[in-house]
Amino acid sequence: MQRLNGGNPANPANPLDGGTAAFQRPLWEPQQGGPPVRINALDSLRRHRGLAIGVALGTFCLAMLYIFFKYDKTYVAETILYVSPTYPATLSENGDREADRPYDSFIDQQVHAVTRHDILVNALHSLPSEDWSKFGKDEDAAAEHLASQLVVLRIDTTYQVKVDLTGNSPDHLSEIVNAVAKAFVATAKSEEFYGRDSRLAGLKEERDKLDASLKAEMAEQADLLKTLGLASLDNQPGVGNPYNERIIKMRADLQAARQERETAEAQLDSLSRNSGGGSALQAEAQLLIASDAGLNSLRTSMNARRAQLSSEIAGMTEQNPVRAQDEYELAEIDSQLMDMTTSLESKAYQQLQAKYRAQLNRARAVETSLMSDLSRQTTETTTATPKFQRAGDLNVDIAQNQARLNELNERVTALELESSSPGSVHIFSPSDSPSHPDSSKTNTLILVLIPVCLVFGLIAAIARDVFFNNTIFTSDDIERCIGVPPVGMVFDHNTVSPGILDACLMRVAASIDSALQRAGVRTFAITSVKSSGGTSTLAVGLAEELARMGRRVLVLNAEGGDLPRGWYPPDEDGKVREFTPNPVTLPGWTGSPSDRRPPSVQTVVSAFSSNPGDFDILLLDCAPLLLSATTEYFVRMTDVTLLVVESGHMHKQDLYRAGRLLERLSVPGLAVVLNKLRVDRADPGLRNDIREFEQRRTLAA
Repeated sequence: MQRLNGGNPANPANPLDGGTAAFQRPLWEPQQGGPPVRINALDSLRRHRGLAIGVALGTFCLAMLYIFFKYDKTYVAETILYVSPTYPATLSENGDREADRPYDSFIDQQVHAVTRHDILVNALHSLPSEDWSKFGKDEDAAAEHLASQLVVLRIDTTYQVKVDLTGNSPDHLSEIVNAVAKAFVATAKSEEFYGRDSRLAGLKEERDKLDASLKAEMAEQADLLKTLGLASLDNQPGVGNPYNERIIKMRADLQAARQERETAEAQLDSLSRNSGGGSALQAEAQLLIASDAGLNSLRTSMNARRAQLSSEIAGMTEQNPVRAQDEYELAEIDSQLMDMTTSLESKAYQQLQAKYRAQLNRARAVETSLMSDLSRQTTETTTATPKFQRAGDLNVDIAQNQARLNELNERVTALELESSSPGSVHIFSPSDSPSHPDSSKTNTLILVLIPVCLVFGLIAAIARDVFFNNTIFTSDDIERCIGVPPVGMVFDHNTVSPGILDACLMRVAASIDSALQRAGVRTFAITSVKSSGGTSTLAVGLAEELARMGRRVLVLNAEGGDLPRGWYPPDEDGKVREFTPNPVTLPGWTGSPSDRRPPSVQTVVSAFSSNPGDFDILLLDCAPLLLSATTEYFVRMTDVTLLVVESGHMHKQDLYRAGRLLERLSVPGLAVVLNKLRVDRADPGLRNDIREFEQRRTLAA
């Protein structure tokens, strides 16, 4: 496989090899592995609904024709046999023991014995050759063919076995099936061995295996219970996991401890804010005085002396010398009382603070201890829960196996006690000649046919997408076609909101900006494979997004039919500035100031890389690559060719041709953009991302 620029994987002369991963050098031969093929049945059915319906209807019609010609006139002859392991007389001695022991293996053995080759040969030998000649030329060949035509089934869980023979004509059907039944009964009665010993050995072997399995499960359960610290496992309704119950209780205790700690913090905080006084401090001071008898007596005597002095002063004049002495003593008493109150309040504050702090420390210690216990218990529960669940599963298995073991013991005992006499085999209901066709098989086939036809239609739709789809729809199609995924995709504006479109354009613009920063890539030729690729709209959208990123962008029409257009970063109003550039400011302009003719597109492209002038990036809007020689010229001159692939309208062979052409032109660099992608064509993960994006925008709005 060959790369551009002579196959050099890291060409230093190539500006795109400067460390950027935004633009890759494609391998034009498709990858052998490629991305995995995604099969979405619903999407395939939605896209190819007509094909699916046509295939389903066609399959149904063809199948109905086959059923009509093969099964429309189908006749069935049926004989019912009765097969019992013991004689009815033996069964009647101890009651209806037939219902107690179903003997499924014995009945299955007899069902398969009906179509034994020797039995069928004996049956045919008892009939005239014209009755069975349609099954083969001789008895052996006819017996083999007859074995494939006979249907032998047990009727529900009874000891009755039906033998059916189907044919397109009712002639000789009943004679043949009755002959087979008679031959089987004769052979069964002539054989003394009914496989009783083998059944008994099989039951004993199964019992031994079940007993060993039961012991192993009980030993495993005992080890689990010992590890869990449980004496037994109670699976009664309403009994939960003890580890979960412990965690619930610990969480409740932790919540209570947290509330106690918050209460203590609130009390301590309230005391700190009211340290200057308050009802709590006053109450505590009163408690201190009440608890100290001497202090209480001193305060009482001082209050009594104060009352006495106040009484004496009330009867004296201001000129009385004793009044001044009493007032002085009264002031001293008031000062002592005030100091005593202040001291008591300070002491009360310290005691309350110590009390509340002790309560807070205790609450914190309890909370920390509970949190540690809860963490430890959670770890233990995480470890023990699988063991507890396994122990519960073992408990159920042990009960089931114990019941099964008891049943096997009963059946072994019954078989050992059973008499060795041959069983009872006889024709319960012989077949009559069928008088009318059997429609049950036709109805059954039609019921089965309907879902089968629907499945064929679905498979056709999926195969159309996976194997026969020649149109480019998704990025995986591009990668499988040319070997590299696109650098970005732009959705069809009719299927998504403007916000999604802006996000898509921003991703492609970010890749271009990254290439400019890392590798100095400035000129980009935007072209499509064929017409209506959306290159002009994409160029304008990318120019606006690049301008929002702070880049100055120049957009030129490669054919020269339109005036140059420029975009500058947003102004103070936050709007991108779009304008028609002055020819003087364009790269490569060599005219006089009075000459306002813009330079040619070739001149601008050639001069842009070395002297971009007032711009950072040049986007060249080119005609479709496969239709324009001008585009072939410009993709050689620009740093990067941005190939736009229109989803749903581009054929794989056209994209492959474009890739081969770009390889022949040795373009410096290439990137692919998938344009006009419909949401219903995107993979499920991308559609989910779009829905989440829209939901976030709706909530934000």
